[in-house]
Amino acid sequence: MVFVPFTCTDNHKRCVTFRAGLLTNEDIPSYVWLLQCLKEAMCHDPSCFVTDQDPAMKTAIAQVYSNARHRYCMWHIMTKVGEKVGLVLSKDVGFRQKLNAIVWDETLQPNVFEDRWCAVLAEYGLLDHSWFSQLWEARTSWIPAYFKDVFLSGMVTTTSRSEGQNSFFGRYLSPTASLVEFFSHFDSAIDVQRQIQLKLNADCDGHYSELKTPLLLERHASAVYTITVFHEVQKEIYAGCFFCRLVSIKACGDIITYDIKEDDVRLFTVHYSSTDNSATCSCSKF
Repeated sequence: MVFVPFTCTDNHKRCVTFRAGLLTNEDIPSYVWLLQCLKEAMCHDPSCFVTDQDPAMKTAIAQVYSNARHRYCMWHIMTKVGEKVGLVLSKDVGFRQKLNAIVWDETLQPNVFEDRWCAVLAEYGLLDHSWFSQLWEARTSWIPAYFKDVFLSGMVTTTSRSEGQNSFFGRYLSPTASLVEFFSHFDSAIDVQRQIQLKLNADCDGHYSELKTPLLLERHASAVYTITVFHEVQKEIYAGCFFCRLVSIKACGDIITYDIKEDDVRLFTVHYSSTDNSATCSCSKF
């Protein structure tokens, strides 16, 4: 039987298994049944699923969760680059660096990504490559530029959460175990996850993080966030305080536009709507 864990991230940005199922077949009816069980068990529908490029799973998710976004795991895709491009390009450090810089950049707008993707593939003669052509057709299903409106809680930047979970359960589960043994070992694995989370929660209680700015915003963040998340937020606050400056403010009706320059390298344009308190941001490099 196939073990199918459902994984999310907790407030410490660690993987947590919140549901799991066993399947005899990895086909569309089996996945539909599993997702229907998940839907009945949960209080709300997930906003996004991150999976590999399994076509059966893609069809099943669309059937059961028609309003949820489905994203392909970037790690699974990028680990195949070496075998797809051949021996010479697989060892070309410059090619890998240029491709990674485009694929993993969360600040790019879709049109900027598309221009840079085509430029790199043209430079290395890969525009007619069948595998890259498939990735191009499916770009809205795995490139961060097309998921700016979805909160993914760190699932974008991670490189191998799914494989990390497989490795974790591999220490406790065996394919030769009986069903009773499986459940016993599965409970042990879940207990380990819970103990780790309890320890991290305890570490956060009473912890005082060193502040780097006099801003009340940073002090408030240190009180409400876990240690892991606060350090990430603190880095952004510090950079915004000392490496960014407001260039201009323009008001047009209910829309206020802010131009923010970072280190004379990047210019962020933020459009804020006072009507619905929403904001959109674009980035350009000098």
